[in-house]
Amino acid sequence: MGSHVQLMIGERGCMPVRVVIQPAGVSEKITLELLSSDYVADLRAEVVKWWENVHARAVAEKPTSNTTPVLGSLLTEGPVRMITQGQELTTEFDEKTLQEVGFKDLQVLFTL
Repeated sequence: MGSHVQLMIGERGCMPVRVVIQPAGVSEKITLELLSSDYVADLRAEVVKWWENVHARAVAEKPTSNTTPVLGSLLTEGPVRMITQGQELTTEFDEKTLQEVGFKDLQVLFTL
């Protein structure tokens, strides 16, 4: 997945940032490619989009299961929780850029 701000690469202060997403209870990891000038809201949107796809595949594979996976009802319980370097990125961070929050290349982001 890529950033919608690709034209800004090379401008002062705009660096590519790869964010490793590690969801709780799921062994699958992904790496999102964003820019340091992208907002936390952009990151949150990418994580939600990815999670919706993972959840849809899980539901399609087990349509008759009566058990709820650890994250099975994640999207119906509220916003995605994102934690990195011991700090939760609440929606209050959504208007800050990844650079302002201090994201580094290949930083791990845990999602709940």
